[in-house]
Amino acid sequence: MPVVNNPFKSLYGFQSPSFSVNAAGNLVANNIVVNNITANDITAAGISTLTDLVVTDTTELQGTFALDGAAVFNDTVNITDTSAADSLISAALVVSGGVSIQNNLRVNNDSIFNSNVNIGQNLLVQNNIQANNSLITNSITSVDDGSTLSDLFIEPLGDVIFKTGSQSVEVGRIDATGSNLPVKNTIINNTSIGLTVASTAAFVSGTVVNTPTAAANITRKDYVDRTALAYAVAFGA
Repeated sequence: MPVVNNPFKSLYGFQSPSFSVNAAGNLVANNIVVNNITANDITAAGISTLTDLVVTDTTELQGTFALDGAAVFNDTVNITDTSAADSLISAALVVSGGVSIQNNLRVNNDSIFNSNVNIGQNLLVQNNIQANNSLITNSITSVDDGSTLSDLFIEPLGDVIFKTGSQSVEVGRIDATGSNLPVKNTIINNTSIGLTVASTAAFVSGTVVNTPTAAANITRKDYVDRTALAYAVAFGA
């Protein structure tokens, strides 16, 4: 008699002490070991370990989910856990490796970076930037595009230190007593120098706009010439 291999059929499902399939085809089991799973809906109430998982529709994970292979999500992934990111191991989503994002990243609260942040293009900031330690930048550029810019606050815990491009030679610094930054090849317009506390200065050349009106004013040459001529005429020199 030839052997005919027909699929096992059941009108009302199948049930054993730790495994059951109902009439609608829903499978309930304590443990399932497979190489690949492709399904429309997966509900995992316990610990699940999968090699590869392809999800094409809604997936609900109610317990611990361990994935040892690749996971492809073709739709939105929503994480409803509201646990705060209190540490590197305590958060609603904990990733042990790197994260690659090909599109926008939006963060609605504070972000803490424990290492360097490398930005390949422009960084657009609509509010404050606060650095509790060092803030190292090659340049700060304000683009004149008609935008209204607010103040730039620099409040370091220590001094503001300026170094050369190689970060090996200190050019100068600003501390609580003042600044020792050298002023070279710089035009200073409409600025008072030594108005409150006078000091010394040396100039190669200089031009005085106003004529002197007080004893301590710098005198213009034409004023000296006119005054000398007047005295010469007056005293017959």
